Amino acid sequence: MVSTSSRRTMLLGSVGALATAALAACSSTTPPTAADTPSPPVPGGTLGLGIVGLIVADIPRSLEFYRRLGLAVPADVDTSGGAVRFRMPNDTIFVWETVEYTQAGFDSTYQPTGTGNGDRKVTLEFGFRNADEVTAKHDELVAAGAVSYQAPITWSGGDIRFAMVVDPDENKVGLRWPLAS
Repeated sequence: MVSTSSRRTMLLGSVGALATAALAACSSTTPPTAADTPSPPVPGGTLGLGIVGLIVADIPRSLEFYRRLGLAVPADVDTSGGAVRFRMPNDTIFVWETVEYTQAGFDSTYQPTGTGNGDRKVTLEFGFRNADEVTAKHDELVAAGAVSYQAPITWSGGDIRFAMVVDPDENKVGLRWPLAS
């Protein structure tokens, strides 16, 4: 049995570690919010997001878009099998699968949805080092043929820069500085 004193020490240590992580993640003087504070796993709950998967019509076309966005997917990646997996620097795995791959391997009744205006079920947000990079990346993607869903805007008195484009498979892709805000 753990004593009350030991439980209190463990709790304070956990709170201190969370507070330190939250403060390190924040570069402003704004107090951290619940969204800024890493939470320990809930017993029986998730450990966090590990894989982001997109079902796409054309893997090479989609990879071109995400490379232009800034993902370092190798140019020689094999797309012939209908699926590509890429581990991002934060260890999240990004997966692209074709409709046919999904139908053959997981759900034979799957049918893609979308209306051509970014009206899909997935929205992704990618962080950038500063506000100018958000604008530059938005403009670069639009110049390369992406649809602008939200032109670059500044919120919260200049503390947040945000834009959104639509990828080749109609998923909304947010461009944001800072990422966690």
